[in-house]
Amino acid sequence: MKKHLLTLLLLSTFIAFSQQYSFIRYGVRDGLAQSQVTDVCQDNLGYLWIGTQSGLSKFDGEEFINFSIDNVLTDNTIHKLLFDSTDNVLWIATPKGITEYNNHNFISHPFESNLKINDLLVFNDSLFIATNNGLVVYKNETYSHYSSYFNIRQIIKKNDSVLFCDSNQGLFEYSETGFNLFEDTLINKLNYSGIH
Repeated sequence: MKKHLLTLLLLSTFIAFSQQYSFIRYGVRDGLAQSQVTDVCQDNLGYLWIGTQSGLSKFDGEEFINFSIDNVLTDNTIHKLLFDSTDNVLWIATPKGITEYNNHNFISHPFESNLKINDLLVFNDSLFIATNNGLVVYKNETYSHYSSYFNIRQIIKKNDSVLFCDSNQGLFEYSETGFNLFEDTLINKLNYSGIH
């Protein structure tokens, strides 16, 4: 009996001192552009940018402001968002191209054909775009497409001249010389979904 009483006392003490979390749910009724959120990022002023299947929402903690193709987005379907704090630019990736938000202005940079975008990274003054059929690099108003037979899911910086690209065909290194399969034979044949 004492053992049960002690267990009950410890359990009630644990419950009494456990941390309570509070969640606020926001949806279309609250002003969000659409309920299927694809990506979220925060800019240097603290605004949350929320990519959805039907446009982009900017949230200041109290209300939403929505943007769409009517505001010069290349498409309403947002795949990925990236805020570059160096240049204070928000990059918005859609299947039809990239939109740049800078100094309260949207500038569209359309693709020649639709792409499925998986990741964005600013690297060596260029925007690198991981897609289902290779790597696209945007610099000086020009796209360069480094086509591949594999699906690049994520890109990260290895050093100042090399990127790691994880894919469904293994881990690749990308440099000015092109793609090379990572040399470690234990991990180079894996089907990656993300790296850090």
